[in-house]
Amino acid sequence: MIVAGEEPMREFKELLLKLGFTEEEAKSYLNLVEKADGEVVERVYEVFEVSEDEARDILASLVRKGAVFVEHNRVKAAAPRDFVYKLLENRKRELEKAFGEVDRAATELLRGLEPIYWEKRLGIKAEDLLEPLEDLKAMELRTTQIINRAMKEVRILAGRFDWYPRVREVLFAAHDRKVSIKVLLSTINDANQAIVKELKDMKAEVKKLPDEWYPIRGTLCDGKELVFLIWATKKDVKLPIYYRPSYTKNEGLISIFMDAFEKKWHESTPV
Repeated sequence: MIVAGEEPMREFKELLLKLGFTEEEAKSYLNLVEKADGEVVERVYEVFEVSEDEARDILASLVRKGAVFVEHNRVKAAAPRDFVYKLLENRKRELEKAFGEVDRAATELLRGLEPIYWEKRLGIKAEDLLEPLEDLKAMELRTTQIINRAMKEVRILAGRFDWYPRVREVLFAAHDRKVSIKVLLSTINDANQAIVKELKDMKAEVKKLPDEWYPIRGTLCDGKELVFLIWATKKDVKLPIYYRPSYTKNEGLISIFMDAFEKKWHESTPV
């Protein structure tokens, strides 16, 4: 059927397909739009231009979509505004779900295949150098774990140390174990004065970096375990960017961090 201006109707059909209609559903709905009074249920297959069995399935699907309704045994087309936005939301959810699955697949692929790729080319397992951490929350969790294992020293390089509340208890426990705690902060202001005071109360040594911004953040425990990240941009910009946080026990990487920490420690001012 599809009469009222064949070309526009073909375009409408394509648009309906993008909203999740099948070919038959799109054609059936547009055919029904042409019939202001609709069609009796028993003969709707004629309007849909399919068999009776197919018509039942198409009708059920169109009713679920809100594109048609049955009134006094007649099937009628719903006004586009009555269902299009609902379909749009459904389509968005479907696409978001599909994107989420693709994103997870990409993450899993990188996590699993990237180390193998470099192992074959460098002759060293990537996990011997770095263990990537999922995000900042995972970084804080791993930091808590390594501080909890520390027996001699904890070295922390932070900005304002906003995440102090997440490691507060393990730092107090480390203090009780007579662990030496040194904290280097790039920023000290009214927002973190209470944190600095509490650190000093637990006999931690606290210094302020001469630099207002320093790209490396990390926690080193006993010179054996390191959790760190590198900021690619300043954290206070609109969209701060950081390289994925990592955990390592690699002596070379730990030595680099320790050297940087010690250099900055000697350049910094006690608070």
